[in-house]
Amino acid sequence: MMKFSSKLTVWVVGTVAVFSGALSVVVFSTSAKVLREKISSRLEDSSGYVMDMIDRMLFERANDIRSLTEEPVIQSAVSSPKAIRKYLLRILRDYKYYASIALFAKDGTKIADTTGMNIGEKIKGGRSWEDALSGKESFASEIEFSEELNMPVIYFAAPVRNGYGNIYRVIRAQVPINKLYDMIKVLNKADGIGANLSIELVDQNNLLLYSSVNPQGVLKDSYANFPPAQAARQGRNKGSLIYTDPNRRDQQVAAFARETGYLDFSGNGWTLIVHVSTKLIFAPASKLRNMTTFFLCVMLVCCVILMLALTNKMARPLKILQKRALEISARSGDLTQMIEITTQDEIGGLAASFNKVLESLRGIVTQNRNYSLEISAAAAQIFAATREQASGANQQASAVNQASTTVKELAVTAAQIAQNAENVAKTAERTMAGMQEINIRVDGTAKKILALGDKSQAIGNTFVKHF
Repeated sequence: MMKFSSKLTVWVVGTVAVFSGALSVVVFSTSAKVLREKISSRLEDSSGYVMDMIDRMLFERANDIRSLTEEPVIQSAVSSPKAIRKYLLRILRDYKYYASIALFAKDGTKIADTTGMNIGEKIKGGRSWEDALSGKESFASEIEFSEELNMPVIYFAAPVRNGYGNIYRVIRAQVPINKLYDMIKVLNKADGIGANLSIELVDQNNLLLYSSVNPQGVLKDSYANFPPAQAARQGRNKGSLIYTDPNRRDQQVAAFARETGYLDFSGNGWTLIVHVSTKLIFAPASKLRNMTTFFLCVMLVCCVILMLALTNKMARPLKILQKRALEISARSGDLTQMIEITTQDEIGGLAASFNKVLESLRGIVTQNRNYSLEISAAAAQIFAATREQASGANQQASAVNQASTTVKELAVTAAQIAQNAENVAKTAERTMAGMQEINIRVDGTAKKILALGDKSQAIGNTFVKHF
């Protein structure tokens, strides 16, 4: 049988343990939710900020190319290739964004180039070239690997018109894609989780333009099935989501920002995606949960120690009460033993009630003893009176016996008288009839007296035997 102290300790410890577990779960889930919302918001803002930086840079480069198409040295048919290259080199030094700037004839022949390579050769074409020949400006709509520069570049191209408004030249600039990387890497400098961020930039066709985790897939891999890219195609400019990465086998919190353009630069539909593992995001929540669990465990141990001490203190008066009850029982009902517990709690009240019960029982026993004495005295008096009554009954029985003997003698005498009277019957018939009637009555009386004597004798014998 489990003791009261053990039951109370188990109940309290169990309650504290359940409460501690529930508190840990609530702390972790609440902290995780707050962190997820906070990180998602930060990632959305950061990705949107970087995307704006990219759009602004592309806008500035677009304006550079527009300005070049209006420069006299570029428009003039008499400008020498050397003068054109010198001017382009000055632009290259001033802006420091370009890997090369080249001027082409309408047939694709390279007139001048800041690199000085392949002068007089024809261009192989490409989207930016074709757009420029059709009269359109092409700003960052083409990203390819440049064999001349041996690096991936962003192409900017615009048509150059003569004094009659006809297209007769094309200016084309190449911006190293690393310039985008420099801006994107600003995200990795963010406080907290910046160094652990994974960053991807995809174009309108979900072709990978930049990746911090998959550099070998740049300009090769399609991210059409990438959950954040799919979410970006739903029409929102910014957003966040949680998804499971099948390669890493963990959950990721991702934010995306779509290209919205800057001023008159409409953009090309690029999407910047930033994501991070929930393990890193929830690390503070896990730390808080572990700290909470540790302190709760310490509190639980302290609670166990405190409960053991408290229950022992509470059980001590109960043990005293139990011991006194057993002593009272072992001493054949000794009701003089009182419980000496003076605490002012429920146990002290129980002891006081127990003492009152003992006092009541002692009073009842004393009263019963007095009643027994009174009953014994009354019984003695009744016994004496009964003996007196029995003695009187014996005397009555003796008197009845004497009366019966006398009656019998009278009966014999009466018979003799009847015999003598028979001789004179004829002369005294009336007297004889009267005597017969007397005889009959006397005989009945005698029988009654005999019966009364027998009953008196029986009564006397009964009292004698009883006492």
